[in-house]
Amino acid sequence: MAAKKPIGKPASYRLSKWDRKYDPERVKAIIEQAKPEMLAHAKQKFNELYQLETSAKALLNHYPVSVCHVPSFLCFAREMWKAKQKYEAVLLARETVVKIDKWDSRGLDRTILEKLAFGLFGVILPDQE
Repeated sequence: MAAKKPIGKPASYRLSKWDRKYDPERVKAIIEQAKPEMLAHAKQKFNELYQLETSAKALLNHYPVSVCHVPSFLCFAREMWKAKQKYEAVLLARETVVKIDKWDSRGLDRTILEKLAFGLFGVILPDQE
């Protein structure tokens, strides 16, 4: 009967692969090659965030919001923007409910949070259907 081959790789094999993968010159070359695309992507996302914050501030101007709460509402809007990149439809609505509950517990007006979610992202919450 032949000896069984051990499952998994020895640590020395994994270490040599890791060492080759994280060679500073190789990493530098990869980053330099990808940098123009990375820069274009970052520029696009930063512009989207700027438009979002501008729209959020404009929407907040229609409601009686204390100046000290505006940064928190903007944080909520940014969190929603991030969730919108990851989820859609029902999952986004559920994630929105979680975020609204979180910011409501921190003292923000729930109605304004719901209006931001709908006005900026078109999210219809389950109890609003």
